[in-house]
Amino acid sequence: MRLIRSKDSKILKELSPFLIMGWQMVLTIVLCGILGWWLDKQFDTKPWLLIGFLFFGVFAAMVSFLKTAANYNKKKKINN
Repeated sequence: MRLIRSKDSKILKELSPFLIMGWQMVLTIVLCGILGWWLDKQFDTKPWLLIGFLFFGVFAAMVSFLKTAANYNKKKKINN
């Protein structure tokens, strides 16, 4: 029983960056959207800043995901 828990915790530890990644991607996109919406209200440029910041949020989320995946692959190659 203890062996199974140890194995499960190892898997969970390895996958933890990806478990957090979903929330991180959503929050990045939503916060960029809110910032764009607020700036649109301030400068009366509806909807251009909202669209621009949403694209920026998607781009930033994808870059973060790709960096996490690359780091995971490097660690996996080192351990094997």
